[in-house]
Amino acid sequence: MSELGIFEWIVGSPSQDRRRDRHAEEARRAQYLERVRETTSRYRDRYVETYEDLLAQGLDQYLPQEFAWVEQQLDDLDELLETDPLAARDLSFELAPIISRLPARARQARREYEEARRRQEERLAKLRAEATSELGRFLEEAIAQITDPVEQDFVLEDLQALRDEFAQRSVLPEELPAVQCEIRERIQLLREKGARRAQEWRDAKTRQMESEARRKLLDLYSAELARHPNQVEAQQRRERLENLYKLAEAQGLSLEEFQARLVAETEDAESAPHGEEARRQVVRAIMESLTRSGFIVDQPRLLRETDEVLIRAKKPAGAEANFTVRLNGTMIYKFDHYEGMKCKDDIDKVLPLLEQIYGIRLSDARVLWRNPDRLSKSARPLDVNQRRESHG
Repeated sequence: MSELGIFEWIVGSPSQDRRRDRHAEEARRAQYLERVRETTSRYRDRYVETYEDLLAQGLDQYLPQEFAWVEQQLDDLDELLETDPLAARDLSFELAPIISRLPARARQARREYEEARRRQEERLAKLRAEATSELGRFLEEAIAQITDPVEQDFVLEDLQALRDEFAQRSVLPEELPAVQCEIRERIQLLREKGARRAQEWRDAKTRQMESEARRKLLDLYSAELARHPNQVEAQQRRERLENLYKLAEAQGLSLEEFQARLVAETEDAESAPHGEEARRQVVRAIMESLTRSGFIVDQPRLLRETDEVLIRAKKPAGAEANFTVRLNGTMIYKFDHYEGMKCKDDIDKVLPLLEQIYGIRLSDARVLWRNPDRLSKSARPLDVNQRRESHG
């Protein structure tokens, strides 16, 4: 199991928080919820624009289940915007990487569908032309078992060579079973070769599509900066987002991890004193909380290109915990390489210690991504396993 999340941190004691004026806190909360609703509504509009553009291109017919799922989620998002802005924000962040992947996935599905149809027509025509003998029919039936057009393409020359070889052979009836067995074995070897090379090709295409999705996700968040009241600062943030994109491309960050960085960069954390000294207190508190929870903690490292402090920790059994602390009051955590629910057990140990012992108040907590070894069989029919992600 793995979990990726984000908090806003404030240095202070719980007792100080309890002394806050209740009415002021309620007013601040109401303003915060309205800000979340307005921001999420703008993201919703961008999702709908992308989705409707794909529909206009007719791409929904190539991924009908995924498009139907996205349409239902957009409907749910509209309802939540009226009734529960925080839940709407969580759903919005679940949709962000999916919508970012959808254009490339839909275009790839269309290409594969059209290629499969073309090759199927060619194969049937060739089968009718060449299958004039029992051996010829058997050979074509064996070749037809390679139904994946990409796999077929990578062994096309081998298959034609096999056809040519057996077209020249004269087989006696009593030899037919042995020859058929030989054909099966050779076809099986070609299937394995085709499957291996097709997977390599698909992996490369996936990396290409992830790169395109990262760029689209970057554009999604950059668009929000147009509303920033200080356009000089907004331009500086755009430049930092571009640097984050280059870093994600170079390191091959997952779309979910890249999104967590974007959230931390584009959000304005709750108004509270932040600075290098406050961040040092947070870093020390994280290291001590991890040590108390049984982790072996590395020395913190300043990532100069993003001005983040990275804390890495491991357990002897292989479980890992990474924390990234930013000056703007956001903190990203990732617990990884766990079996079963032990991940949640460690999260429930480490995070409360920050508040209870070290006085680091964690607000607006959000789980951006969770891979729980597939906890739910009713999950959406997509090939990405992220949970709720949020912005505000």
